[in-house]
This record gives sequence, C-alpha cells and structure tokens, in this order.
Amino acid sequence: MNINDQNHDLQKVIPILTDENYSEWTLQMIICLKQRRLYQYCIEQCIPGDGVTRTPTVEAKIVDANVEACGLITNFLDSRTFAALVTLEESTQNSYLLWKKVNERFASSMLNSKARIWSKFQKLTYDDNLKDFITNTQKCLSNIESVGINVEEEILAFSILTKLPDELHSLIEKVTLNADTQGNPNAILNVLHEATLKEEALSTDTTRALILKKDSFPSKIINHCINGKHNPLVTTHKPEKCWQLHPELRPEKRRKEKEQKVNFTIAQALFTRESKETNQSITIVLDTGASNHMFNNKLFFKTLHLDQQSKVATDVENPH
Repeated sequence: MNINDQNHDLQKVIPILTDENYSEWTLQMIICLKQRRLYQYCIEQCIPGDGVTRTPTVEAKIVDANVEACGLITNFLDSRTFAALVTLEESTQNSYLLWKKVNERFASSMLNSKARIWSKFQKLTYDDNLKDFITNTQKCLSNIESVGINVEEEILAFSILTKLPDELHSLIEKVTLNADTQGNPNAILNVLHEATLKEEALSTDTTRALILKKDSFPSKIINHCINGKHNPLVTTHKPEKCWQLHPELRPEKRRKEKEQKVNFTIAQALFTRESKETNQSITIVLDTGASNHMFNNKLFFKTLHLDQQSKVATDVENPH
C-alpha cells in the first residue's frame, strides 16, 4: 500500500484537529503513532545532533521516524493551526517539538473540553438499543480518559447501570452480583456486550428454524374433479376430457377398479337405541358412507350367533 492509500484510510478514522475535537483527535493520533512505532519520538526528544553518539544507520532511522511522525501529525491539522504552529523544522525533523506545541496550543481549551465531555456522558441515555448504548458509552469513557478527567471507576460504573431501563433488571442484577464487574465500567460493558451476542445468536437460530420449518412443509394444493363436475382449477385436462363430466371416457381398466372399490366399501351402521328397556326391535340403518373396518363375510368370525331382533334398512329403502 502506498503513502496516498494509507493517508486515505487514516482520514476515515482520524478527524482534522479543531478546538471541538481535541480529545478524540489526540486519542486517534496516539493509536496511529503507536501502531507505526513513532509515538516514542513524539514524547522523547530524539533527533540527530542531540549529543548522543549513534551509528550512521541509527541516525538515518531516527531522521526517517521524525519525518514520518511529523507528516502524520501535520496531515490532520486545520489550516489555521498549521500556520500557527508548524515551521520548516517541525514539519521535517522534530516530531517531539511539534507534538509539544500542538498540545500546548490546545491546553487552554482543555478545561472546556473536560466539561463538554463529562456533560455528554451525563446526558447519555438508553434508546432501546443495547448495542448502540454500549458503543456510545465506550466512546464517552475513552474521551474521559483522553482528557484526563479524574473520576473514580466506581462512580462511572454505577452511572452506567442507572442509565439502563427497568426491563433489563435481570441483566442489571447479574452485573451487580458479579464480583468481577463491581466498580469496573469496562467489565460491565463486556457483560452487556456478551448479552447482545447471545440475543443475536438466539435470533439467528429462531430465524433458521422458521426457514427450515417452511421448507419442510410445502403448501402445494392438489385439485381434483368430483361429484360429476369439472374443477376449473385443474390444469391437467380440459372440460371435454373430464371423466366426471364424461364417465364414458374413463378407460375400462380404471372403471373396473372404481367399481371394485365401491363394492368393497362396507356400509357403516348408524343406529340409535332408546334409553329404557323395551321389547321393540332396533332398526339398523346402513349408509353408503360407511367405514371399512366392518365385515360382511362370515369367514372372518370364529363363532357367530344369529339374532332376529334387529332390523336392517339401507338408508332410503324399507326395512327388510
């Protein structure tokens, strides 16, 4: 990756330094300098000609480090600050002096920055999104640390808990009863973060289960022609080819199978009996919509007792 690409990526993270964002800018710039092993040159004077005996290779390394550190810092200064602080020496050789002048320039506004950052933390609220609340709280804690606000961690910890709503009482109780999180704001945020991960995992599993359930039970509807009528929803044949409208078109083999099935269906006996004992005979009425679990063949029985007390009728016919 070339220098231009690196600067473009950094611009997405590090803002241009102004009076309003000094604490955030300082934190981001320190992280960037440390990642490139340049921060030590900003907090300790280390330049060629400082009286320390070094090899030419080490001297060259120091020069390159100071140039790179100065370049990073000046790339994120606004034009007014750049004009007020940067000289040819600071812009090319002495990152320690440049870093010192930047911090002294904004030291006068530090008190206002502290008040603004603390006020922002105090006004921080929970807006029905635990993940966003954790992110915003972490930013506030980082800003509090960067500007050097001296406040006990226990106060920060309880302030965070009081911002959570009552519906999260079980989570609040879990945090307060945990010895590892008591008085530790960062540990509290870690527990809250774990809760969001569990909620996301549960939501993912539920969604996956619903998808599998939907895929396992297809909702395809099969339409048929019945009761001597053609069903217009049926697309496998036209009305003029419908066996319900034109039973003579049914193949001989299919017609015989249907007749055999009808003959095999045994009428179900529907009967009623008076609640009190009587000598009157009971009439059994047979219906063609019968169940197949009845038998009409004597061969199915080991013993059979014939009785003339009951009369049998076939729905619309007279009893016989």
